[in-house]
Amino acid sequence: MMQDADNIREKLAEELEMLRQRIADLERDISSSTREEAKQVGEPRTIEERSHAIMWQEVLKEVLLDPETAQRIVRTFIEKAKGQFDVLSKLDERALRESEERFRLIFENAKDAIFWVDPDSGLIVNCNRSAELLLDKTRGEIIGTHRTTLHPLEKVEEYGLIFQGQLQDKKTVDYEADIITKKGVIKSVHITASVTRVGEQPIIQLIARDITERRRSDQALRESETRFKRLFEDAKDAIFWTDRETGLIKNCNKAAEVLIGRKKEEMVGNLRSQLYPREKAEHYKKLFATAIEQKGAYEADTEFITSEGKIKPVFITASVSRIDDTSIIQEIVRDMSERKSAEMALQESEEKFKQLFENAKDAIFWADLDTGLITNCNKAAEELLERSRSEIVGSHHASLHPADKVESYIEMFKKQIEEKGIADDEAEVITKSGAVKPVHITASVTMVGGKSVIQEIVRDITERKRAEEELRMLATTDSLTGLLNRGSGLLLFGKQLQLSKRNNSRLTICYVDVNGLKTINDTYGHHEGDEALKLVAQFLRQSLRKVDIICRLGGDEFLLVLPQCSLDKNDIVWTRIVDKVKQFNESRKKPYAITLSRGFAEYDPAEEKFIDQLITVADREMYKHKSTFSQN
Repeated sequence: MMQDADNIREKLAEELEMLRQRIADLERDISSSTREEAKQVGEPRTIEERSHAIMWQEVLKEVLLDPETAQRIVRTFIEKAKGQFDVLSKLDERALRESEERFRLIFENAKDAIFWVDPDSGLIVNCNRSAELLLDKTRGEIIGTHRTTLHPLEKVEEYGLIFQGQLQDKKTVDYEADIITKKGVIKSVHITASVTRVGEQPIIQLIARDITERRRSDQALRESETRFKRLFEDAKDAIFWTDRETGLIKNCNKAAEVLIGRKKEEMVGNLRSQLYPREKAEHYKKLFATAIEQKGAYEADTEFITSEGKIKPVFITASVSRIDDTSIIQEIVRDMSERKSAEMALQESEEKFKQLFENAKDAIFWADLDTGLITNCNKAAEELLERSRSEIVGSHHASLHPADKVESYIEMFKKQIEEKGIADDEAEVITKSGAVKPVHITASVTMVGGKSVIQEIVRDITERKRAEEELRMLATTDSLTGLLNRGSGLLLFGKQLQLSKRNNSRLTICYVDVNGLKTINDTYGHHEGDEALKLVAQFLRQSLRKVDIICRLGGDEFLLVLPQCSLDKNDIVWTRIVDKVKQFNESRKKPYAITLSRGFAEYDPAEEKFIDQLITVADREMYKHKSTFSQN
């Protein structure tokens, strides 16, 4: 439509210019009153000019005969031109309406919320459909409200300062904020605001994009980083991060401290090559550097030296990675001391099995790539499955797993091999007796005797799983003394209190404090202080019954919970403890003596008391007892 209007406009301009020229020629001809001059207007050259010349020749005839006729003809041409301009004006109006309709559709269908705000009053004068969806309100509820009502009340002032400051300085506003919906839900948005005009009226246009999901993603990323850091610190294998350019250690975890026998602060900033025994450092360093340079990874058995000079065999898996946009070498180092010892013992006891295949501690299966039938296995495989080699060879490798999980395992390992060339995951195998064992399987396609086979290396992780379960149990104990920690101790105390109330039986607690622990720490070092706490824990265990609860509250304080024990028996309990302490002090095994302060409190089912009340009473009594040591 706009193109049509432009074409008409151009044609009208040409016609009007030609009309003006002809009228000028006509006036000149009339004033000269000479027909001959009128005929010398010029010889037409084109068809269009020729037709115009014929037309004007007829006009001139009429004009020369009658001046009134000339005026009428001129008025006719003028009216004709005016009509053409009216048509053009209507076309422009139509194009304007279509432009406004397109703008309205863009405004209404925009995915971002759009608000128009009066710059003087701050009132919202218009908004689009996305604004209604964002605020969970109708347009009628939004229009007429103040711009500040978009935000939570407690943040209005903060956002107002940002808004006014940026609008004055930059004539535009670009910031992130919170908005509040009709239901009180807080949403995060990115706001872009600027002053514009709608018609002749200036307005502030706010474009608000919902970034709630992006904020959730950012939060999830932060949580992921937290989990990564926790995994890094709590990993059982030692982990080192080394600067690829300088070879300096940038970070390590707790397991690395245990492996080397040094604190992180002592290792970070030192050369990684210092982890090797001095006489082999250069050799290992070259092997490591060559593999990293050529393959970007390193995997090998090597040796590390501890702070005490002890040589430890380790297995290193290293690769180039990026941490905080910095290229680092990440090493996962497993202490192989126990495994090496076991392998040596196995080799000595079974000399006939000298090949790696037979001596592997992990079970190894070779299966035909096409049929899936097992073609060979080692001794460890026989032990793992509790079957002889003849019973295993010839069976399908899917028969290694419980029937209900075969399909998922095959699909999982097939997918991993296709994508990465190797499968590495945990699964379960079933023994001849029907026992299910957890295993870790590393599978890949390899060549054996010129034929492609699936090699599965299967490690029995029953003990590891059991150890993991034990570690979860250890979360309830104090790492120094082996006693219950505060949380688990108070939890059991609460349960025992409920039991005493239900059985209508008395219960006594004893609050124990180690006297002079600070002096021991200051004089002989914190190591001796820790030893003193371990000794006290030992005395308490030796002196109490199995049903009694002993926990370390923290520092030098312990709590004893004595079920079915009344307060009048506290002397008997305390005498047993004091005798153990006395025997130790008389042995003079340490350059210091251990003394304890105690305070007892009794729970009587007839008088309802809570844990905190009983501990407070026992604590008060303990300080009374402690004062006797100070006076003496």
